[in-house]
Amino acid sequence: MNELTRQIASLVAKLPQLPHNVRAIIVKIAPWLTIVGIVLAVPGILAVFGMTVFWGAAAALTPTLGTGVLISIAFAAAMVVLYIMALPGLFHRKTSGWRFMYYAVLIGAVQSILALNIVGLVVGTGISLYLLFQVKDLYTS
Repeated sequence: MNELTRQIASLVAKLPQLPHNVRAIIVKIAPWLTIVGIVLAVPGILAVFGMTVFWGAAAALTPTLGTGVLISIAFAAAMVVLYIMALPGLFHRKTSGWRFMYYAVLIGAVQSILALNIVGLVVGTGISLYLLFQVKDLYTS
């Protein structure tokens, strides 16, 4: 476990713990929610990418806008790839599935920082990390 993961785990340990039955439910529905997220994200990424290509001339006139959109697409695509990689581990309750979800959350945090989305960073990443570390012990190697 690296230092960042240890620090997050110690911070989450200080917060109120979810009851075991709630954590078990989260672990049970996590793969299905991940599938729903993938199904909803892929068409969105393709649509935004298509609009970026279509509006390429306008994006060329405002390079920061075009670059920002392309960076967001790249981060979203990376997160979807990690979600897909996490699915087998989530279904079999393996640590590898948890770890891929953790990396996806961290990539989302970096995306929020680059987009200056402080509310998304604090709320979205905070809730995601809280839930991930609440259920971490239910995933085995």
